[in-house]
Amino acid sequence: MNAEIKTLFSEIVNAMEVAKVNGLVPQITPDGSEYTIAIETEEPGYTIKLAKGVQRGALIKTYKKGLPQYETELPDASMQDVLRIVQAAIIIAYGKSLH
Repeated sequence: MNAEIKTLFSEIVNAMEVAKVNGLVPQITPDGSEYTIAIETEEPGYTIKLAKGVQRGALIKTYKKGLPQYETELPDASMQDVLRIVQAAIIIAYGKSLH
């Protein structure tokens, strides 16, 4: 796993842990072939967008307070692979799957 992916995964896990401490639960919303995972607060919270890659693979984008944070393209990953990445972060933070 390259450093960029490790950093992205660490950020997602951290956001999930902060959400858990604050009693928030991430909401996963499918939108056609894309997914949005949102942790809502009174203000724009933390959002992860999963989409098909530009040429192939999958794309993960994160936003904090509505501002772009990370964008990583995984050319050999499927949408199911990136969903598993987010699910792993949820399990690490919450100790269980939420869905």
